[in-house]
This record gives sequence, C-alpha cells and structure tokens, in this order.
Amino acid sequence: MTADQIKVYLVEDDPDFILLARELFSGCAGEALLRSGGTLAAAGPEIERWKPDLILLDLMLPDSRGLDTLRSVCSRFPSLPVVVMTSVSDKLLGEEAIAEGAQDYLVKGRCDSQTLLRTIKYSIERKKLLEEKELLIAKLRAALAEVKQLSGLLPICFGCKKIKDKDGKWVKLETYIIGHSEAEFTHGLCEECVGKYCKDMESGIKNGK
Repeated sequence: MTADQIKVYLVEDDPDFILLARELFSGCAGEALLRSGGTLAAAGPEIERWKPDLILLDLMLPDSRGLDTLRSVCSRFPSLPVVVMTSVSDKLLGEEAIAEGAQDYLVKGRCDSQTLLRTIKYSIERKKLLEEKELLIAKLRAALAEVKQLSGLLPICFGCKKIKDKDGKWVKLETYIIGHSEAEFTHGLCEECVGKYCKDMESGIKNGK
C-alpha cells in the first residue's frame, strides 16, 4: 500500500460479487486498495482498526437489511463517505439511500473499474465538502449566538455607564461589547464633546489653571 492509495472497505456477503469487486479494483491502476467483511458485526471492528477512506456497502446483509443497514453505518462512522451497492431492481433504493446520507450508489454488474474509481473519488470529495459546509454553519450559529448575547436587558450604571457581566462584575461598556461581538473600538471626540473640552480649557486658562 502507498500513501496515495484510497482505502476502501467493502461490506458484502456474496462471494461472487466480492470476487467481481476485487477484479474491478485490480483494474484501478493501483489507485485503490480493497478489504471486505461479510456482516456489519464483522466489518465494524475492522473498519475502526483499518480506518478506510470510504465504505462500499451492500444493504442486504445477513445481520441487517435495507436502509437500516445504511443508518447503522452512518451512525457508527459519521465522518466516512458511503457508496451503496444495489441490484438492478433496487435503483429506487439507491436513490433513497442518498437521501439517507449515502454519497452515491452503484448498480452491481453495471460499472467498470474507471466508473468505480471515479465514483469513489467523487464521493470522498462530496463528503469533505459537506463536512466543510456543516462546520461553516456551526461557526455562523456560534457567531449569531454571541451577537444574541447583546440582546435583551443589560444592567448598566446610569452614572459611569459600566455594564454588569454574567459574573456580577462591572466592566466598561466597550470591554463588554468587545467580549461579546466582533466589534472593535477606535476613540475620538464628537463635536459636542470637542466644544465642551474647549470651553473647559478656556475656563481653566482664564482662572490660571
């Protein structure tokens, strides 16, 4: 095995199809490596140890049937892309599997080595993009949660304008806002304050201060 090889674990109990799958993988120019197990019970521990890049899954196994097989695999290995294998008569099941979390499906006996390899690569990339999307959504939700901390009633001192934080400490208004948002502060003087400070300075000069 080389570092660039894609590791694929096939969950399949039909010895004829396992043989066919090995022949297909042998035609992938060494780009993919295959291991297999015949039941979910046997495959689970091997997948955890081997850490494949993708799971190739038959939905009809001795210890699991239909979409429950996919749900079980996705629940146990949520970060792994899954490609479902279906029979010619189960194309609809393959489409339902995609809706349930599979990245793609292949019809047994209807694909060659290059189609198999292309589907595997596409499914790995699609899973990666979906995870990046979910991470971005999580970050946006966290940012919105921070913004929402500035909503509602805030205890503020009417004299010095400090804010009481959740720990009961009085902090400067700008310190509180910086800690609960992405805002930053630059300091200056408004026209009203400029006029006030100028008057104070003039008064101080006249009084010899």
